[in-house]
Amino acid sequence: MLHKLNRLAILVGYKCNFRCSHCGVADKKKQELTEVEIRLLRGLLASRHFESLLFIGGEPTLYINKINKVLDGLSQNSGPRVLITTNGHFAKSENSAVETLKKFSKLDSVQLSYDNFHKTFIHLLNVRNLSQACKRLNMGFVVMIAIQSPLDLVLLKELKSVGISDKQVLIQGVHAIGSAAANHIAYSYPSFDRGVLRKKCPNKEKLIYMCGEGFTTCCSQLTLGDDTKDYIHPSIERHTSSKFHRLIRRFSFKELMDKAGLPVKDLAPEYSYPCTLCGLIFDTIKESRPSLLH
Repeated sequence: MLHKLNRLAILVGYKCNFRCSHCGVADKKKQELTEVEIRLLRGLLASRHFESLLFIGGEPTLYINKINKVLDGLSQNSGPRVLITTNGHFAKSENSAVETLKKFSKLDSVQLSYDNFHKTFIHLLNVRNLSQACKRLNMGFVVMIAIQSPLDLVLLKELKSVGISDKQVLIQGVHAIGSAAANHIAYSYPSFDRGVLRKKCPNKEKLIYMCGEGFTTCCSQLTLGDDTKDYIHPSIERHTSSKFHRLIRRFSFKELMDKAGLPVKDLAPEYSYPCTLCGLIFDTIKESRPSLLH
């Protein structure tokens, strides 16, 4: 089972220079990787093969020194493909973007978060500057858009005006966690999509290391809430052998609902989103059928 888990994301720290109204981690403690955790991760990368390594936050460019310590010893020509997800604050010019990206000891691709929420803090020209900087450095580049409604897709026209093609854009709905939940700005589904019941966790083949906590598969409300002990574990082995991980790998959401004793009928539209439905399922399991997790 472990050999399939070949993608690792590392949440380096929660510090960010933006205060987006939809941020999922805005209320988390301001933790960041410690020296002990950096040594743990460096040893993990030396002993286990990962195809990709994604650094997330917070804002990863505020933690370049820590990221480079994690990457210490990795070959430039082999090993995992290294990516970051960034808000692009540093791309006020093409040259400043190049200078920042070159500070990473290894970096293959950049994912820029740009949408109606991030537009409060950065200009469209930052997108162009970062795209051009990645071209100069022979790095991959994509733009990630979080939308509250299909009307937000008008952003695609803006992105095309600075040379970003549709193939370079990833679209996701705003998830009702953190600030998005508090501000009531999650993506609005017109009705419940029963197709979600056939799906399994979209993250089931991934691993995430959350600074100050440990390894998990979930990047949503189960691990961004207060009670995370059943979902985050100190080692990969502990996590992959946990009842939680076995449940999400093996069963569809419909099967998990059956185990939780939840009726399928009359589900609200917001449960069309897999992570929201998963949160409902495991909150119910914790309350009424805890033996499934312990």
